[in-house]
Amino acid sequence: MNTEELDRLPGSGDASGQYFYRLWCAKEAFYKALPIADQDKITLASLSYSDLKEGKTEWQLFKTQIDSYQIAVVTQKPKETGEILLIDIDLARI
Repeated sequence: MNTEELDRLPGSGDASGQYFYRLWCAKEAFYKALPIADQDKITLASLSYSDLKEGKTEWQLFKTQIDSYQIAVVTQKPKETGEILLIDIDLARI
């Protein structure tokens, strides 16, 4: 976590844990989406969760929660304007 993220960390309890794991999962997904050559030059602390969440990077974040589990997927934004197919997945049926 960087200083900004630590400042936003709730004091204690469930909110603190949920924030930490939501942030951790997103940053780990972001790191793993990077080319291996770039991963050697990057630390998790240097990746900005707020920039990723607000769409200020060339990457896009998809996140959700199932029960108490955080899920995050990071992909590069499409280079060309086009249609994106969104599919609803009923996780209760899986």
